[in-house]
Amino acid sequence: MMGAIGRIWDERAERERAVMVFASILLALALAYVYAWLPVARERDRLLVRVPELRAAASVMAREAGELEKLRVGTPASAGMRAAIQDASVASGFPEAALEIVQQDPTRVRVKVGSARSDQAFTWVARVQSIAGMRIEHVRLTSLGDGDLVRVQAVVISGR
Repeated sequence: MMGAIGRIWDERAERERAVMVFASILLALALAYVYAWLPVARERDRLLVRVPELRAAASVMAREAGELEKLRVGTPASAGMRAAIQDASVASGFPEAALEIVQQDPTRVRVKVGSARSDQAFTWVARVQSIAGMRIEHVRLTSLGDGDLVRVQAVVISGR
């Protein structure tokens, strides 16, 4: 095969050889541009837009992580929350057996009362809301259909 290529090359005039060399160099440069330089240039242009967006998002995340850490340090102990809710429940007259307090995380407690009178439930809501550092995030009172008896489901959070 090399002999055939050498023979074809030798049969060409000097000017034809120069044109073939020039065309080969031009083809090599065009291929290098299309397959090497263009993808790199496109990626560079994409990164020029994307990197500032990612830096901004990272700084927001860092700031929010710092705020979250400050909030975690300032939260009261979960045992104190449970005790305060227990005291408000006893003061409101909830039956001891009907009360269920479940700690969801250090700042959130789910409270369920299976059956209580509606006036007791509203008194309990007012007492819990008046405890310093705690508030009711969600409360649901469901009528049990027996007079003024209701089921209480609430989520109490601490802080803020």
